[in-house]
Amino acid sequence: MLLSGAAEFDQFGKMVCSFNSGIDQTGREANKVGFAEDQQMNASGDLTDRLPHEFNNLLTIILGNLRLLERSLRGDEQLSKQINSAIVATRRAMELTKVLESNSHEPALDAEPDFR
Repeated sequence: MLLSGAAEFDQFGKMVCSFNSGIDQTGREANKVGFAEDQQMNASGDLTDRLPHEFNNLLTIILGNLRLLERSLRGDEQLSKQINSAIVATRRAMELTKVLESNSHEPALDAEPDFR
């Protein structure tokens, strides 16, 4: 509550009138708190939108390098199996990222590199 007031006195010091006012600022404080909470929610929403996208970027780099490695090691059967397992796991992670992106506000990207 914000209070203010003023008084008027005559020449003998006797109060002849007074003016008082009060402003309830409870709603104003609640609005400040609500605004701060909204900003925090927006910030975390932005972060939630960006994380799947950034994670997908990393997976794209990993997949591209695995495919290049797969190409250069075509003669080694054991290494090819291991690289193929890593490629399958990376693709699964990319699918999971698409699910996360579809639940966020950002559209999902189909960014698997083509190394033909």
